Amino acid sequence: RIRHPNVFVGADIDERHDPPFMVLEYREGQSLATILERERALPVGQCAALMIPVLGAVAAARLCGLSCSSGFGNCNGMDADGCETNLSSTIAHCQACGTVCVSGACSGSGCASWARRFGDGSYQIVTAAESDADENVYASVTGAGQIETGGAPLGTAGAPLTTYLVSYTATGAFRWASALGTVTTMGTSTVRALSVRGSGASARVVVSGYFTAATTIGTSAITPLAMFAAEFAGSNGAVRWARNVGPSGFANAAADIAIGPLGDVYIVGTFNGWFSADGQSATGVGYDALLLRMDATGRVLNVQRFGASGRDDARGVAVDNVGNVYMAASVATPGMFDGMTMTPARG
Repeated sequence: RIRHPNVFVGADIDERHDPPFMVLEYREGQSLATILERERALPVGQCAALMIPVLGAVAAARLCGLSCSSGFGNCNGMDADGCETNLSSTIAHCQACGTVCVSGACSGSGCASWARRFGDGSYQIVTAAESDADENVYASVTGAGQIETGGAPLGTAGAPLTTYLVSYTATGAFRWASALGTVTTMGTSTVRALSVRGSGASARVVVSGYFTAATTIGTSAITPLAMFAAEFAGSNGAVRWARNVGPSGFANAAADIAIGPLGDVYIVGTFNGWFSADGQSATGVGYDALLLRMDATGRVLNVQRFGASGRDDARGVAVDNVGNVYMAASVATPGMFDGMTMTPARG
């Protein structure tokens, strides 16, 4: 409703009456038609005096009807700065003016059910996250110093970069944390990919990435500068198996990981020239895309190379419920992907 001294307030309306009528508040004064009939012509000063309240009423009507683009709102009620609030990211006005996110996080879909901050004043980063069929959440966190999880703090102030796998319930309650190892280079993303399949006690959590220093996951020694993979129990974070995959060197890097319906694990990434693991090998030309399949115990079953003379990188992998495998990759020059020629887009 518009509230302004020069706007009449409607008290009622009856559209069933013939003719329809409106009931307005009573105001003392004369109509403009009456004044013009009597005066015929008005001085400029008097015209201005009459128009100032009219324009004030028009401005009030415009403010009442201010239309904002999707995702923005006029939450402070001021016409001067228009639709000043981003409703997709403002915690105090999430998706609508006045809707406060108690979780402290607002996104384009609304308030987050919960949010978790990790770390002290040192460097910390979440490198991957996934959820299982029960909506439990799993995240890999690499950080120096003490990492706050909602449970017992991990590490101590001044500690070197360490990677952890952390799990929460669907409502954000801390479940468990498992250490993967220590790294030596600030900003190194040690876990590049994480995937979960199943629920309850049978939930499987697999990760892949690389370390810049020798470490131990469970009882398995992991050599530096090499791709690695590991599996954890979704129920408590216990290490089921962990291993290096392929030769050492930064040239071999995992980009994504997935679990198939029969338990096989698929990893995609990039290798340079030559790759070998468990008797399975691939030879490339420079940097090429790599797809490998492992069984449920981590043994490599197949290795497949994709690409041509330019740089080719596998970026993502997914497996549907009947075992079909889908891979996303980027190519620098036309190349063969399982008998199909792929040509890079030119912008």
